Amino acid sequence: MATLRGSLDSSRSPVVTIAVSAPSGPSTFFDAVIDTGFTGFVQVPELRAQELGLTPRTASETQYPDGRIDTIPLAWARVTLGAVTRPSSAWSSSESFGKLWFYQSLTAQSF
Repeated sequence: MATLRGSLDSSRSPVVTIAVSAPSGPSTFFDAVIDTGFTGFVQVPELRAQELGLTPRTASETQYPDGRIDTIPLAWARVTLGAVTRPSSAWSSSESFGKLWFYQSLTAQSF
């Protein structure tokens, strides 16, 4: 398995560089905060999702850390981590506070 290097952002959260794109669009690189609670999603700030051309195709229910439950729009996307590209679900939210959140297990089996 290849080694990936990351860093800590200004709030000391772990980040790695990933590329995100709409299924048929060009990729854009982001430093993504790693959340070890696997959900299989990439959370993208609303403005960035629009810029990437991510179009909501379905919806899912999610629970925020403060206990709120919400329905979120999901778009199909491609996510690249290192040399591996996988289809993923992306959702846009004003809850992301301008950061890109990467919710993906970093094991060889799941990514």
